[in-house]
Amino acid sequence: MNKEPTSKKEDEIYCPECGKPIKRNTVICPFCGVQVKELKTSIKNERQRMSKKLIVLIVILVVLFIGAVIGFCIFLGSIDWAKAVGDFLGRVWGSEY
Repeated sequence: MNKEPTSKKEDEIYCPECGKPIKRNTVICPFCGVQVKELKTSIKNERQRMSKKLIVLIVILVVLFIGAVIGFCIFLGSIDWAKAVGDFLGRVWGSEY
């Protein structure tokens, strides 16, 4: 195989086997099939990314939940519940309470 390196971009490295430029995070060279990095490192990095995404999702859900609770409390405070229940019971039973 031709081991003469060709030009590479900033986010690339050379394959140690065939010398072709490959992406820096590549585990297996797409040209010659040689394992460039340990697979465990790639899996570990993927797990870290997924953990960060999960944390962000949980934070967003908690913030939305807190906002909903605050909004509901504001809504509850703006209603005269005694009058509302009395009106409802009056309609159901046919008399005023």
